[in-house]
Amino acid sequence: MSHKTVQVFQIICLSMFSIQCFAQSDTTAEPDTIPYYINIDDYFNLSADLETDFESFQLKGEGFEYDIRPNFEYVNLVGIDYRALSFFISFKPNLGVNSDNDLKGKSEHTGFGFSFNTSKMINHVGYSFAKGFYLENTLDYDPNFIENSSPYIQFPDLEVTSFRGSHAFKTNPNFSYGAFSVQMARQTRSAGTLAPGLSYNYYKINNGTGAQRSTNLEILFNLPYYYTHVIDQKWYGNVGVIGGAGMTNTWLTTTINGEDFKSNINSFIMRGSAILGLGYNSKGLFAGVEGKAHRRFQNQGGTGVKEEIDGFSFRVFIGFHIKAPHFINRAYDKFEAKFLGK
Repeated sequence: MSHKTVQVFQIICLSMFSIQCFAQSDTTAEPDTIPYYINIDDYFNLSADLETDFESFQLKGEGFEYDIRPNFEYVNLVGIDYRALSFFISFKPNLGVNSDNDLKGKSEHTGFGFSFNTSKMINHVGYSFAKGFYLENTLDYDPNFIENSSPYIQFPDLEVTSFRGSHAFKTNPNFSYGAFSVQMARQTRSAGTLAPGLSYNYYKINNGTGAQRSTNLEILFNLPYYYTHVIDQKWYGNVGVIGGAGMTNTWLTTTINGEDFKSNINSFIMRGSAILGLGYNSKGLFAGVEGKAHRRFQNQGGTGVKEEIDGFSFRVFIGFHIKAPHFINRAYDKFEAKFLGK
């Protein structure tokens, strides 16, 4: 087992230990009249996020290792939520943090996503596009490379287009995923839940020259555990441990002298992550920070190539609860009554 694998395993174990500690602290009796969570039904959420979780590639094989990244450190998200519905757009910020385009090249990023989370189900679909990458470990292939002075090996036309989704079943009705993820509820008593489910990612990688391109379909079965520890009426802590395994099917097209050669590869894939967050959720304002340790392993069957992605990402967010117009509340009430049986 590699050193990085051990580190991620230790993080997950520590998170599980935290869950047990939180669970033990919940044994003190709380009045049954206090609900486990309160939905913020008649309000919109408007939020802004800054996070570091974006597309990158780490490929390893016999005699080579590539660490391919886009030239930006953060992405911005702007979101709007209402009851069970959530929508966001993401984009690369222009905050002066990407002033090294001459060394690493120019990168683009756009994306959007939609969620529909009921009392039993967690559903999310999204799209993202990224273009322009560079080789972080250029020194391994260019002995004359000088960091912060020499240009990195760049892939300006490399594009990644992704359509992804996830669906999970929440096993504990006392836990609010809306409070955990988008602050559309306030967890008033500590609770956690298993959320077994399925995730999928259909993505295309094109090097821009037309010489080689791939279409990929990734399907995983996941078993997450989410837990919210209520510190007081407005402060809370989140813990999540997520494990998943599945398959990736890759259709690879290589063009040589105008002729296309096609191949198909099936790969086993494993993912694991641990989430730790702290948040504040009041009547008008919510904010928080969240860190995630993650590891992804994929053995590209028959090629001898391994794709390994591990690291740490963080998210900072702030937002406001804004009273929704009465006609929107009435329209959504009718929708719930007709289609959700409420």
